[in-house]
Amino acid sequence: MVFAGAAMQAQLRKYACSWCMRRYKQASSLGRHMRYECENAGKKKEQVCHVCGKRYFRPDTLTEHIQACHFQFLYNTTQASC
Repeated sequence: MVFAGAAMQAQLRKYACSWCMRRYKQASSLGRHMRYECENAGKKKEQVCHVCGKRYFRPDTLTEHIQACHFQFLYNTTQASC
């Protein structure tokens, strides 16, 4: 029964990365993975937080981090930390 579920998941995730074989439901998710995330394709965490130095693969993840962890810094009040 577990195998039937796994097979169904594999069918739903029909887009696979040629470098790491990670699978996605949507072609756009695979494209994002290939552009920013796949370490096997030589991608590195190039997005760096200017406040604390944390690194991220994707610019949207960096933006979320800054908004969540450094909200006060953005508005020139006391600095928050993650």
